[in-house]
Amino acid sequence: MIKYNWYRSGAIFGMRYEMDAGSRLPMHSHESDTLHNVIVLSGHVRFDGETLSDLHAGDVFDFDGTKPHTIIAVQKSTILNLNLNGIPPGYAELPESEHSGVVP
Repeated sequence: MIKYNWYRSGAIFGMRYEMDAGSRLPMHSHESDTLHNVIVLSGHVRFDGETLSDLHAGDVFDFDGTKPHTIIAVQKSTILNLNLNGIPPGYAELPESEHSGVVP
């Protein structure tokens, strides 16, 4: 299971994920103007995209978000995804009830 919650602060949009071991985000990509990185707050995850990278607590990983990618929890983990150019398309219109939940 993956729980998420997101927030916006000026030009920064953040999505925090709490991931059970073995869970994974769906394969996806982002618009070219959405600069994106991952900060591992706890645990161990594997980034699978143009490269395959193992990331551990304290790691900050910057990558080309326009390329398809996923993140897999090797163990129970918490990550923070930061979009550095504001809120991605479609998120601003979501009701507050959808600012947190469980990844389907």
